[in-house]
Amino acid sequence: ASAGTSGALGSAYATGVYATGTDVYFDNEGSISASAVGDYSTAIGADLVATNSLHFYNAGTISATATGADATAIGTRLDGSAGTVYFDNEGTITATSDGTAIAVQFNGTGPLNFTNNGTLTADGGVDSIVIDTSYGAGDDSLYNYGTITGNFNFGAGDDYFYNAAGATWNATGYTDFGDGDDTLVNNGDIYMTDATIAFGGYTTYGNLFQNNGNI
Repeated sequence: ASAGTSGALGSAYATGVYATGTDVYFDNEGSISASAVGDYSTAIGADLVATNSLHFYNAGTISATATGADATAIGTRLDGSAGTVYFDNEGTITATSDGTAIAVQFNGTGPLNFTNNGTLTADGGVDSIVIDTSYGAGDDSLYNYGTITGNFNFGAGDDYFYNAAGATWNATGYTDFGDGDDTLVNNGDIYMTDATIAFGGYTTYGNLFQNNGNI
């Protein structure tokens, strides 16, 4: 599936796939893309909204490209409302923009169970956010066994990120773990290019950064 719009010097909006429901089950093993051209353009590869629970599986390719001075590209946007979001990626998700690029955005207030065995890439001229949970306040658990490129933008909540042995995080820009008792465990490789990793204020137990790999 693919979608494209153009609105030079104006606004444009394109979505590759949109789905909504009470419980949403998404399985992609093909190719999905969206592209938009315009100064205020927005392109979203896959946009999913659930009122109870959301189950996402990707073994294919999902991409979003937005061209323009204030353009935004979002590879995948998932909104599980107050329910649990289950994210399993074994394929490739990319976002490319002259402005802000977000590979994966989570907008619900419920917990997130995230596993990546594939490739997640954000490439933005202004900001490159590979994982964005800043719109929610749930407790997020993220496990990376593949390759991710970009920075994190987490919301409040007790967030846990695990970078496994053999996994790679190419950190760029400013990563914000947000408020809450947050944990980063690295057993793999973290490559930092003009990058900062920051923890916000803790709630009860404090924040933890444990490195057993390479930085």
